[in-house]
Amino acid sequence: MSDRGTLTVVIPAFNAEATLAGAIQSGLLAGASKVVVVDDGSVDGTAQVAWSAGADVLTQQNAGATAARRRGLRSVDSEYVVLLDADDRLVREGAEIACGLLASDETLGAVVGQYVRNTGGVSATQDVPLWPEGVTLRALVRRGHAPAPPGAVIWRTAVLREVFANPMPALEPRWAEDFETLVRGTMLSRIATLESRVCVYSTVGGKSDQYPLRSLEAAELIRRHYAELAGIDIAERTPADLRALVKFRRAMGTKGVARVWLGAQSIATSPRLYLQLARARLRRVANLRRGHAHGIEP
Repeated sequence: MSDRGTLTVVIPAFNAEATLAGAIQSGLLAGASKVVVVDDGSVDGTAQVAWSAGADVLTQQNAGATAARRRGLRSVDSEYVVLLDADDRLVREGAEIACGLLASDETLGAVVGQYVRNTGGVSATQDVPLWPEGVTLRALVRRGHAPAPPGAVIWRTAVLREVFANPMPALEPRWAEDFETLVRGTMLSRIATLESRVCVYSTVGGKSDQYPLRSLEAAELIRRHYAELAGIDIAERTPADLRALVKFRRAMGTKGVARVWLGAQSIATSPRLYLQLARARLRRVANLRRGHAHGIEP
């Protein structure tokens, strides 16, 4: 980046000595002026690894990733910030472009870029596609999940501080915190999308990987809560729907016969969910076509 004071990387870290150095290095190579690691009560060598890799280190008793991010955010003095997980990697080109978009449009609160999944140390080659309808409150509560991990979202620091500090009613659950952060962000500012890779995202070992049903239950509470606040109609999901989504996510992490079998189990668990998703997809396609026909950007 031309201005090395533009971006800070904040990394919450709990017993992350095995992967943390790579995350820190990716932030520094991406041009960040500072990488802040918040050691969230680790009992391994997380703090020492962070110091050795060139990060500023803050320590706290174990309080969870959200509390660690808030602690790190208080030490940020740059205009933009990204919340990177300790096993993810920031991508220089995408981060630079995202910061440039934020600099060129003061109405933007954040930019969500593309990302690629890393499963067990092997990265995919194809980026996860962006949502064609964009990242809006309506899109988030209707879909019920974030379009990207936190490491693919470059925030305007002032907006993210407001997201965390704003007194509007919040749930602040133990799971799906990243989803709620983006939801609250769309209520405060406009969020743009970027068709460039910003992050390599590790899918192994995270809470959504270890506790998929709890994460989906929390996301469902969040989408209902904010949909009601905003007066947006959504199709609420039943426990069977959530179990079907768990099976679907597991299917996406496999190949061949196992993928087909898990996919079939998912459909059998909640046929109504797949009917709802098909209808929603058709509705989005129709809205996008209507927007293009009138010369409106999606």
